[in-house]
Amino acid sequence: MFQTNMFAEKNTLTLNLVAFVILVLSCFRSQPAAAAIAFSWHANPTQDEIVGYRLYYGRQSRTVTDGYEQYIDFGSMRRCPADGNDLLCAPLDEHAVTCQDLYRSEPQCIVHDLTGPLYFAITAYNASDESEYSLELTNVSAVPVPKALILQRIYSILLFDF
Repeated sequence: MFQTNMFAEKNTLTLNLVAFVILVLSCFRSQPAAAAIAFSWHANPTQDEIVGYRLYYGRQSRTVTDGYEQYIDFGSMRRCPADGNDLLCAPLDEHAVTCQDLYRSEPQCIVHDLTGPLYFAITAYNASDESEYSLELTNVSAVPVPKALILQRIYSILLFDF
C-alpha cells in the first residue's frame, strides 16, 4: 500500500527526501536573477510503483497560503497549476528541466530559469495516490551570498544524514 505520510515510522514506504541542493547561479545582481536549482533525493521503494515525482513551488510558503502556485511533473515533463486544473498544464521546453536517473535509487533534476524567492516541496505519486509534501525548502536570501559559502552549505547538506 502506498503511504501518504512522508515522514512516518521507518517501515512506511514513502519518499525519503535526502537532499535538496539549492544553487543560485547569480547572487550578486540587484534584481532577481534567473537561477538553476538542482534537486536530488532517495527514490521510493520499487513496491510503491512510483509513476513520477512532482516539484511544487510558489512565492510564499504553503503554510501561509495553504498550498503552492504550480508544480512541475518530472514524470510527464509538464508544468501545471497546483489548484488541480490539469487542463491548464503545459509541456516543458526541452531545456527547462533536465533529469537523470528519475526511476533509479537517487533521482536528480535541475530546473532552469526560476526567478525570485521561491518555496519548494516534492511529492511522489503512483497510479492511484500521491504522497504528502516533503519538508519545505526555499531559495530565499536577504543578502547576496558569496559562491564559496554556497558551495560550503551544499557540502554540509550532502553530509547531513536524515
